[in-house]
Amino acid sequence: MATPRTNTTIRDVAQLAKVSTATVSHVLHGRDERMAPKTRERVLSAIRELRYRPTAFDSNVETTSRQLAFVLEEQGQHPLSNSYGTQLLDGVWETCSFAGWSVGLYIEKQWDGAGGLIRRNFDGRCDGIVLIAPSIDSPAPRQFAERGLPLVLLGRERPMLGVCTVDINNEECAAELTRRMIALGHRRIAYVTTSPRQESSVLRATGFARSAIESGIPLNGVRIFQREQVNADRVDQTVREYIGDRFPVETIVHTNEYSGNFAQQVFERFDAQHYLPTAILCFNDDLVNNLNQVAQSRGITDPRQLSWAGFDANPSIKIDGRAITSVWQPLYEMGRAAAQLILERCENPELPNVNLQVSARMVEGETLLPVLNP
Repeated sequence: MATPRTNTTIRDVAQLAKVSTATVSHVLHGRDERMAPKTRERVLSAIRELRYRPTAFDSNVETTSRQLAFVLEEQGQHPLSNSYGTQLLDGVWETCSFAGWSVGLYIEKQWDGAGGLIRRNFDGRCDGIVLIAPSIDSPAPRQFAERGLPLVLLGRERPMLGVCTVDINNEECAAELTRRMIALGHRRIAYVTTSPRQESSVLRATGFARSAIESGIPLNGVRIFQREQVNADRVDQTVREYIGDRFPVETIVHTNEYSGNFAQQVFERFDAQHYLPTAILCFNDDLVNNLNQVAQSRGITDPRQLSWAGFDANPSIKIDGRAITSVWQPLYEMGRAAAQLILERCENPELPNVNLQVSARMVEGETLLPVLNP
């Protein structure tokens, strides 16, 4: 194996891969559509073996400071508009601050042409990357991993070659909330999400479905409702790969980014199907709040008539003064753990990648009560 050097150049990569420097440049910029797959992989293998770090376009000056890139995908709403992103960022920042690292915040609208975007924004500008809750079909994790930089996916459970992950057990947490609903007598239950492209949302749908099926309740009272702005059929198929065809998965194609409008559409879908659940599990507490506002406008105010449960245990969100029954995630600690994984792998690149699953817990609130009319 080639000995890693701190002054590795693009010429060294080209020499090891037995290609031209232009070919290496094409791979780095994502301009490799017409390149033979074996050639592309040979270049990427050389980049990883030599631990080549391209310099930024605007500077050739070597710096001793280190930076961690905190990267979020913008999906409909600002990713720091709720406590999920901000608490993760707080944990990352504290760990990096004590280690003398800086933290760069990047919010990417979409990842089309990911290779060129990464070359412009990240090459030569960071020493490790924490990517927050990438969507199932995002090319970003693969593109980052191919660069050989230490990479942690926060909000992602499934293992990925060459990458560390940090998350809770989303499936089991959703299953626990669903079992609680059923134990309280609820038989018409629904899972509603605004983020069907998130792995965590798919796993929560899986846990919800698994508990409903295992409980033996009539499945004609079980529903999943999801919002999607584009490619609805593809996302619906992704969810079905996890839960099969036991009960309907309703996709609501939604063009407005405001979640309150989606909440209105969910109740309109209820009306069209002559269906009203007695308990709803939501992807997060913000969605609980939006759906409840629509329910109250329709005169549904008693949690025994329509109960709610969510994720994040956000203390600032209450339903008529009632705390939401929800899943608490140690977000701050998850951010710290992700940053620590990056720091350790910068010091010792030979460390194995880990898939860290942290403990979460259900917080009993006052929005999930025994059903009024079973």
